Amino acid sequence: MFPKPSNNGSMYLRIPAVTTKYPTQVRIFDLQGKSVWQGSFELDNDLMEVKYGNLNSGIYLVEIKSEILYESKKLVVQGN
Repeated sequence: MFPKPSNNGSMYLRIPAVTTKYPTQVRIFDLQGKSVWQGSFELDNDLMEVKYGNLNSGIYLVEIKSEILYESKKLVVQGN
């Protein structure tokens, strides 16, 4: 996930190449557990630009999920 911290309304995610054969969902949650963004990787693509828009500055959780992968990462959004 880059850049860290994010401050331009978007970030990039990369997943392992083996995962690109499976539908992979991405969701962003605020710290209260509310889903504030969701999307998915295109098949056979290991890089995704997440355009999350005007999220307030703060810390969020990014969940990446497929049949063979589950990751949770911290996203820090600064001064949008």
